[in-house]
Order: sequence, then C-alpha cells, then structure tokens
Amino acid sequence: MECTDDPLGRDGFGGTSMKLWILALTLIGCSSANFSGGPGQTSGQPKNADAQKPVPRDTDSNADKNTPNDGTDSAAADRKNPIISDGGEDSPHQVPQFGLLVNDLQCSFCHLKINGDIASTTDVSPFWYGSHGVVDGAWFVAGDFKGDTPTPVTSSLGTNVTLGIQISLTVSDSIREQDHTAPAIPKNKVTKKAEFPVIDWVNLPSKMQGSLKSSNIEFKDTYVGNLVLVGTDSSPIEVKGEVLIQGDLVIKGRYKGMANIYVTGNIYIPGDLLATESPFPYSSNPTEAMEQARVALANNLDALGLASAQSIIISDFDTHAPGNVSVFNHEWTPKEDSLEALKVNQVYDWFPGGKPAFAKLFDKFNLGCEGKENRGRNDRSFSRVDAYLYAAKAVGGRANLNSYAINGGVIANHFHIIAGAEFCPDSIHPVHGLNARYSYVNYDWRMKLGLLLLKQLEDYFYYPTP
Repeated sequence: MECTDDPLGRDGFGGTSMKLWILALTLIGCSSANFSGGPGQTSGQPKNADAQKPVPRDTDSNADKNTPNDGTDSAAADRKNPIISDGGEDSPHQVPQFGLLVNDLQCSFCHLKINGDIASTTDVSPFWYGSHGVVDGAWFVAGDFKGDTPTPVTSSLGTNVTLGIQISLTVSDSIREQDHTAPAIPKNKVTKKAEFPVIDWVNLPSKMQGSLKSSNIEFKDTYVGNLVLVGTDSSPIEVKGEVLIQGDLVIKGRYKGMANIYVTGNIYIPGDLLATESPFPYSSNPTEAMEQARVALANNLDALGLASAQSIIISDFDTHAPGNVSVFNHEWTPKEDSLEALKVNQVYDWFPGGKPAFAKLFDKFNLGCEGKENRGRNDRSFSRVDAYLYAAKAVGGRANLNSYAINGGVIANHFHIIAGAEFCPDSIHPVHGLNARYSYVNYDWRMKLGLLLLKQLEDYFYYPTP
C-alpha cells in the first residue's frame, strides 16, 4: 500500500537549507485514527430564539459590498469581529503560527507541499514508504526527528511487513529538534510542556459570539442539531465571529466573512469550500507574503476556521469496486479505525434522503491524473478548501484523479488524504492555482498579524513574560 493514489489501487490510511533522502524500512499500513461521529439528530434549532425569525436578504446586486446596510463604516464594523485582534500586528497573537501539526505523519507526505512551518509536539516517527514532501519553512520538533531510524511494526493483518524504499523530504529552513521554547510549539499552560492542543468543548457555548446565515438557516452563537450548509456564487454562506454547532456539519460551496465554526460531531466537506474573496495564493517569499497578508487583512478578505471534536471528512469516503477502496476501509486499516468503528457513514442516517441524496453533493472533477493506466477511479473529488482545519481525531478523504490545496492549515491527530497529484499534468491547476503535480497545505499569513483563526486554542500559544 503506497502513499499515493497509485495504479494498483493500494490506497489506505494510515536556519540551514537541508535535503533529506531517507532509505526506510517501514510498516505497510497508514493509520491508527480512532474517531467517532457526533449525535445523530435529524433536526435542530438555534439556541437563540430571535435567530429563528426570517431576515430578508439584500437583493441589490449593485450595492457596494463595503458599505453595511446601516450606513456605518465597514472597516470599523469588522474590527468588532472577535476573531480579529484589536492589539495590532506588533502584539503577540495566540493562534497557530504554523501550517501543519499532525501527530501521525506516516501517511501525510503523499506528494505534498507545506507552504509554512510545521510543528510537532512529540517525536517525529518514520514516514510511510513512498512518501514525497516539501516543507517551505522550518520544522519545530519538541522531541526527536526520527525519520531516518525506521522501526518495523506489526500490520493489522497480524504479520510483520517491512519494505525498503526511498523517502524524499526537503525542508527549506531547518529541522529544530528538542525546541520546547519556540512559539510555534503548543504548550500546556500549567506544565509548560509541549502538548497537542485540545479545545474545551464543555465550556465552549458560553464563549461563542458570532452569527451564521445561509439560504436555509440563520442563527447566532449556537445551533443544536445536525446542519447542512451549501453556498453558491449568488447566495454564499455568511459567517462572522465564532459559532458552535452541536451535531454534525455538512458544508461546501461559497462562503463570505471571517469566522470560526466549532462542531461537536463530524464535519463533512463533500466538495470544494471556497472563500468569495480569498488572499491565496501567497508569495513563496516570506516578506512578500506578509505584505500580501497585511493588505488582505486590511481589506477584510474572507477567512474560516473549522474545528471538530471528532473528525473532518473531505470528499469521497465510499468504496467503489473494483479496486477503489475507501481511505477509511482499506484491508490494512485496523478494525478500530474502520468505517463502522469511526462512524463515518453516520451522516447517511440523518441526512434528508439518505445516501442517494448525499451523493449529489459530491463534486465531479477529473483533472486526468491517471498515470499510464486507466484505473477506473470514481470522479468524486475536491480541489480546494479555504479554511484552517482542526480535528481532535482525523482529517481524511480523497482527491480522486486530482491534486488539492487546503488554504489555512491543518491540526489533527491523524492526516490521511489520498490524492493523484503524482500523476497530474505538470501545469497550473485551474482551481487552486498552483502546480498540479503536488497537493498543498498553505498557511494563512494573516494569522501572524491578528487574524484569530481557531481562537479557542489560545491557551496553548501563550508567550511567557520576560
């Protein structure tokens, strides 16, 4: 089982310039995620009763988008947004300063580029064979980097399987081991030790201060129940501040605004999730990227943080015979991480119309990333998610026949997205705008200047006083 969407259908879970070429003996298998879904409510309602009252949309397509309906200055109005810091860009901002933090990295680098830093709160274990990654930034490691000291492990089939294959990893800055003081490393505020950040879900409702409006619902602060949000070019999902959904969330399409959405159940993203006005892609030059971020923040360009107490499931998660196995249901995936154990399919239990209706949400996109063989891949796929993703358990899914970009960042216990980037054309992707031969996690540089995505993790990113 390789780390790419390969021709044999073997998908599954699972300050110095430096280039590492690692010959590794490593496990066939790519996951130990154990995540369950949220409550299977079939209907829900806003906790704020006033939010249930219908509010007419502004149908004037020629209205100045920078002029609020009440005539107030738009910049002043947006400064009240709780996810925009009022301390100015020179103040320390207690939000992630990296593009990727994943405990289980073995299956992460599948022709993947990280445009930004990486943080690791534990040792970095050997990567899965066939990995190929580029980190355009530094790698802060609280423990040891052990990518070059592989250890054989027993597969879920009960056999010890080891293979030797070259693993390619390029880090443009440096790998900084045993770096406990770096601001990029999340730390427990009491013990001062590096720790995977955890949201306080119990006390979260009292901290919410925001609003969400779409074609089918409008609420403030908290919504109880499962929710489906589909935005379009003419009717995007409108978000501001921080809101909580106590249930599962299905979300795709266009959105506008700057917000964090917290979800107690699973988050399903069946197709592209796109900002109406996005600052991406940023320059690969950090100085230029910061200037672009400064302009984007001043102009209130859209931004979204998505956080799940369970998992985030992107695009296709079904199994299609022959030879197209779900990333959550491969023969080498441990039983405790199967579709059943992880309750990935629970969305079919509550979604109106069940599985056939949900299937209509999947995006159909085939970039022709098929290599030398026509492998009969299903054309459900995704190209772009404009959000910083947090999952207490796993971020997983498929970009069939395609490469993808996640614009914001990823924090998860396990990260397993299988894509066909290796076989894609060596050209600019029509959706994410970068070379199609790689998939990407792109850091949102505005977070260094006062954009508080995933604000509820702030206790892990504190700055001790001198």
